[in-house]
Amino acid sequence: LVIPKIGYNIATSILSSPDSVYFSSSEKKDLVSYTTLSFLYLQRILRSLFFRFKQKPDVVIASSHYLWDTLPGLVFSQRLRSKLVIYMHGLLETSPSYTRSEGIWDKIALLNDRIGLVLCRKADLIFAINNDIKDALIAKGFKAEKIFVTTNAVDHELINSVKNEMKTFDGCFCGSLIRRKGVYELVDLWEKILKRLPESKLIIIGYGEEYHNLLEEVKNKAIDKNIIITGYVSASDKISSI
Repeated sequence: LVIPKIGYNIATSILSSPDSVYFSSSEKKDLVSYTTLSFLYLQRILRSLFFRFKQKPDVVIASSHYLWDTLPGLVFSQRLRSKLVIYMHGLLETSPSYTRSEGIWDKIALLNDRIGLVLCRKADLIFAINNDIKDALIAKGFKAEKIFVTTNAVDHELINSVKNEMKTFDGCFCGSLIRRKGVYELVDLWEKILKRLPESKLIIIGYGEEYHNLLEEVKNKAIDKNIIITGYVSASDKISSI
């Protein structure tokens, strides 16, 4: 497991072989700018390329198609002569939040997305999260026989173990607060809903690079009583309070 140091303690506590966990950066929880974030990702990529492992893996798995995952994964697989598997969660270029944006960081994100797609062509297998992504990849020339559709897992045991409280929200978003998730479009849509249903409440659960900007957006629109942004919430609390 090659991960950022911020997840190192968690990984070593739940894995049976903690000595097989490698971290590729210093621990940073609060990133103040996109420049800092970009530098950190570059540092992770470069450092990970020089790792040496105790045993040769049969398969190298990249957890996303982004450059910081695919480039180390590709280097590892070729250096170790292992099969390369890549998980594909989405394509930025199909997101309205990015395609209509002219910001420099959005352009860099799109470039990262496209470079990652080029590297993905070297994969022996791609797991796509849904059929739309599979179809988009095939349209770009990827071989259909190398793409398999999977879905995110659901922890039914945990859900059934938590006592549900009374529902207090009419809508819920749970995920990373990043632009490609459509978080700003969500706020705009809820603003329209409030014109017909002024007492409706939306809860937004999660954290990400747009967290503080999203708080400011909701406050400026004077709908902070109708849209609650919680930040990080534990799995059991998510289930019990919604």
